[in-house]
Amino acid sequence: MKEQKKTYLSQDGTAITDEMVDRWADEAENGYPDSADIRPAEGRPWES
Repeated sequence: MKEQKKTYLSQDGTAITDEMVDRWADEAENGYPDSADIRPAEGRPWES
């Protein structure tokens, strides 16, 4: 028997599918390979 895919509805009305959840889990387990390379800033950059 084939497993039925589920769709969830977020509080703001956005549909969340099982495929989206699986993709997010894979990204988290792989250390977010497609994320931006962000480095911490010294001090308060907005005050320089």
